[in-house]
Amino acid sequence: MSAANPTSVLPVPARYCPYNQLGDQPNIIVDGKEQKATVLTLSHWPWNSTPRDLLRDTSTDIVFAYLDSPDHHVNIPLVSNSHYDEDGLLSMYALVDPANALAHRELMIATSRAGDFAICTNTDAAKLSFILAAFADPGISPLPSSIFKGTAAEQIHGLYTAMLSELPLIMSNIAGYQQYWEPELAHWQESEQAIADGEVVIDEIPDLDLAIVHVPQDLSAKTVRRYLQKWQRSVHPFAVHNITQCSRIVWLKGDSREMQYRYESW
Repeated sequence: MSAANPTSVLPVPARYCPYNQLGDQPNIIVDGKEQKATVLTLSHWPWNSTPRDLLRDTSTDIVFAYLDSPDHHVNIPLVSNSHYDEDGLLSMYALVDPANALAHRELMIATSRAGDFAICTNTDAAKLSFILAAFADPGISPLPSSIFKGTAAEQIHGLYTAMLSELPLIMSNIAGYQQYWEPELAHWQESEQAIADGEVVIDEIPDLDLAIVHVPQDLSAKTVRRYLQKWQRSVHPFAVHNITQCSRIVWLKGDSREMQYRYESW
């Protein structure tokens, strides 16, 4: 685990404000698009004003770079984001409770990469990613059902409000949330074994920056949660993305053809 910065050089903790309630209040935006009154943007989205020397692959990593850089610190009490996902939550939490976030720095950065890019070699980060995705799934989430009702903005507000409180509890006891991470962790491990056994074959064509994933017709599909959506996949994305560097992936299964562009590169 990386050493935490002395708390004396940390910025003042911020508090979350819903994106549509910022108005003309000075604010920090993480993992999204700045507004007119935004003083500082900490986001890996393209075409934003994040300071160049803070740029990293995920917004969570960018926020930790910000915490490491007192020259960039701003005394702004409000932080927000236009959408909810793992990277958005983790990057926002790092500003809301920077001291505790630094104690979980490597876990949080690895989890942001798992959530956004489906790249993960850290089992605890994978588990945390699966837990956070499950908590945002109204079908199995232990959060109040009222959070998943109303407008999209109201749901985003509800998720951030609840999960900024839940996240430190989850990070301190990942094992205690086994029911939320165990099924997808098993799917990931089974997919890795299927590749190792040659049941699933990945052919790479480097000149085309292309990987072709051949999936047996009889390999059953299981639930994979990504980007607040629930997908059915026979091979877990972690198992493929951890192996190939190709940015174009074609998945073949029987008569099914699916093309994917990965986006974890600047």
